[in-house]
Amino acid sequence: MIKFKTTLKKSQLFIFFMLFGAMLAGCVDPLSRHHIALNDEKGIDTRFDPKQKQLKLASDEPFVLFFYDTDCGACKAQIPDIEALSHEYAGRVKFIGILGGTQGFDKDMKLLKEHNVSFITISDPVSVQYFDTAVGGVNGVPVTFIFNKNGEQAGKTLGYTPRAAINKKILSVL
Repeated sequence: MIKFKTTLKKSQLFIFFMLFGAMLAGCVDPLSRHHIALNDEKGIDTRFDPKQKQLKLASDEPFVLFFYDTDCGACKAQIPDIEALSHEYAGRVKFIGILGGTQGFDKDMKLLKEHNVSFITISDPVSVQYFDTAVGGVNGVPVTFIFNKNGEQAGKTLGYTPRAAINKKILSVL
């Protein structure tokens, strides 16, 4: 253990560290979050402002949130359409999968591999809850939310939706 020679009393040190901690805490944006992704080592950074009802990505681009579940047949049927659209709009629209009903990392990764999912997918329960709150609640899956580059919801589909219908909503934000 290192001992520091100081003329400060313990109470003065306590006050100093409390003030220093408060300064550091003020540097962090409480509305911003980092989310760990299953299939992307960088993860994703978001900022949710509940007063403005805006969910923004750090990259300032339109994005799609695709909520799905590990045990949902309609979700598994929708995955190829979302995957194809993610390739079609690569570099212009970000696609993010929100995987509910996580069964652990290994089983979640197996699901992604079985269905050739390459779009960023998040399954951490805390992040899933965060996105659920940001969109105002998810009452069924699959559900797809389309956001413009300002973080405003511009479209939503519930249940299995034909690819052309989702594509039309995406075109509205470009």
